[in-house]
Amino acid sequence: MTKSGYPHGGWMPITLALAMLAYLCFPLSAADRGRSTGNLLLMGGNARAYGLGEAYGALPDYRASTFYYNPAAVSAGRHTSIDLLHGPLIDPIFYDSVAGVIPAGSGGLGFGVQYLSYGTLEEIDNTGTKTGSSFAPKETLGRIAYGTVIHQSHLRIGVAAQFLSSKLSATKSTVAGDIGLLYISHDGSLGIAYQNFGNGLKFVKESSPLPTQLRIAGAKEVPNYDGTWISLAATIPNKGDPDFFGGIELHLNAGHETIISPRAGYNTRGLSAELGSNANYSVGLGFEFFNLGVDYAYNPLGDLGNTHRVSLSYKFHHHKRRRDPHVDEDNPSETHKEHEHKHSEHPDIKRQAEPKPQAAPKDVLPEDPENRY
Repeated sequence: MTKSGYPHGGWMPITLALAMLAYLCFPLSAADRGRSTGNLLLMGGNARAYGLGEAYGALPDYRASTFYYNPAAVSAGRHTSIDLLHGPLIDPIFYDSVAGVIPAGSGGLGFGVQYLSYGTLEEIDNTGTKTGSSFAPKETLGRIAYGTVIHQSHLRIGVAAQFLSSKLSATKSTVAGDIGLLYISHDGSLGIAYQNFGNGLKFVKESSPLPTQLRIAGAKEVPNYDGTWISLAATIPNKGDPDFFGGIELHLNAGHETIISPRAGYNTRGLSAELGSNANYSVGLGFEFFNLGVDYAYNPLGDLGNTHRVSLSYKFHHHKRRRDPHVDEDNPSETHKEHEHKHSEHPDIKRQAEPKPQAAPKDVLPEDPENRY
């Protein structure tokens, strides 16, 4: 065992497990190219992810919508939490999301609702002539997820179902699924998720597949720089070219329970979409004050303009915390030894034995001094 209590070679079992999941679940085909529908399935639920260039899916986080990137993350939080995001994209397009996570034993339950509006468009026929009518295309997505720890280890598994409704001139719907694994250690994490598998949507005579993809993500705290995290990710779609993502984030303690987190990210998605050279970076800023988090992200889209996203995150501390055997519950400022010594001077008060330290459950997360989860 290492000094921190984690086994040596702990990455080997998870690496083999992730490779097996990829082999069994994802029949990749580089030659199989085409169009996909269901853009909402690829959209995140908090501005932290966008500020990091969407290098997301393994970074320790209490934000509820983290499970959008890997359903196993739904079991990684210690607290009930909720996310709200609003993102005005290219006028008149806008995007909203709400997500929540509730701890359940050694796992957790997650839910999410997302809405993407394309505004009101004029209808044209197959010759390009305006018909005089208009329509308002939109997509609505509901998510539900469950995740749990695997046999008292640092490895977690999760599954999710997405219910997608897409409206053009008519409304069509389908169901998609996710499955993922997530390994969390005291200074890093690694995850893999097979996302958006299911039947596509068919409009009139044309059928469009869902954006099925494999997402691999990892995060590592920089040694000797506490609070500095580097996050990397890659997505391999069933149709199209892979994309790569990278991000860095600093945690600056401003005092009074306040943390300021500047962040920046880069991805190749803008290049693959031919949006221009400045469409592949992002910057963001986060503020955490007690249980409330506020995040902002700026993402340029080349010639299409710029996007801004703002999200709010809140975690509730009503769950029973693990008891600290060294602190008196009636007076947290006193240790048990101080409490015992003080009251031993009074003969009328019976001296109580110091309680024995309680062993921590094996299914809890690593120690979390920064309250990340």
